[in-house]
Amino acid sequence: MSQILKKFRQDVIAISFLGLGLFLGMALLSFNPKDPSLNSIGQGLKASNYCGIVGSFISDLLFQFFGMSSWVLVISLVVMSVGAYRGKSLNFKNIRFVWALLLIINTSSLLSLYLPDMRVFSGQIFLGGLLGLSVSQALVRAFNFVGVQVILWSLTAMLVVFYSEKTLQELAIIPHKIWKKIQDTGFVKKLQGVGVSAFFVKEKKTKKTGKAEKTFFPLSEEKFVEKAPQKQLVFAGADDPEAYEEESEEGTIPRMTARLPEKRKVILKIKPPRRIENWEMPKLNLLEDPPASRVKIDKMEIQRKADLLVEKLKNFSIEGEIVDAKPGPLVTMYEFKPNADVKISKISELEDDLSLALSSESVRVVGHIPGTDVVGIETSNIRREVVYYK
Repeated sequence: MSQILKKFRQDVIAISFLGLGLFLGMALLSFNPKDPSLNSIGQGLKASNYCGIVGSFISDLLFQFFGMSSWVLVISLVVMSVGAYRGKSLNFKNIRFVWALLLIINTSSLLSLYLPDMRVFSGQIFLGGLLGLSVSQALVRAFNFVGVQVILWSLTAMLVVFYSEKTLQELAIIPHKIWKKIQDTGFVKKLQGVGVSAFFVKEKKTKKTGKAEKTFFPLSEEKFVEKAPQKQLVFAGADDPEAYEEESEEGTIPRMTARLPEKRKVILKIKPPRRIENWEMPKLNLLEDPPASRVKIDKMEIQRKADLLVEKLKNFSIEGEIVDAKPGPLVTMYEFKPNADVKISKISELEDDLSLALSSESVRVVGHIPGTDVVGIETSNIRREVVYYK
């Protein structure tokens, strides 16, 4: 019996959280202040609530205490169910439960701050609940109305980041992904057909091909440079020791010389030792200075290889998506997030096939990256950057 529970543990947890979320959602949805609860005797033990008398008592407690922010609890349970289904381990000692509770209280306080006198359900329930009303009134006495707004909205942003464990940049991309999925369903095209979405649906078109631009996964601009340092052709002047003139029938032609871009002056924060025991260290001016700008891989190349990786893995029934790429001077590591039913060992067996698909010298599957739910896949860059020792 224990082996069976261990085998289906994630499925049982996912179903349990989903069932609990649906139960609370249906109870809150069908809440009736006339049903029997701690604040209402009702008509005997009969309840019109979808979840019976238990649902009427639970929904009344949640609404009285947290107000309409009780729905955040339902959303959290559904999110936890999806996470368990995807294979994420859920620990009840996890601090995310604390963030979820604080987020509910913070939402209740915001509702009570802006609408303190508003009541729902026949005037029986405060919009932010008794807890939110108490917290907001206490904060207003200490920080005034404007100061409380700044505090509560800042706390909301931080709690969302802590609970979701995603950066603000990653969270900002979520609405765009949702909109893209809506576009893929064909719903937007139907609206365009009747002229409804002509005011707000616009795709960026490229001048050459006229096709919609692809959406890149979140990459920091610091990883790239727009222009690679190139040799500049200049006329050799009189102050150039290598300058000379070529004679021709039309006269003298100044010689074109190629000069490398400017070097970056290296400033050492710590002075290196000149001598180690009986050995004298060589001078650092013997080393070449690095260039002022660095040569790094282009975004288009990264996106092209990411699309090829996903497409090639799909051919072997491995579904997933590339969530990030970390370019380096020699190799670029792609973070591939597989679906819950994918075994990592299947990805490791495809190194040669992936290398052939990317036309790359080598592809190495790093495996699971600790602390994340992604698999690292390294591939060599077409253009390699010189790593300077200085």
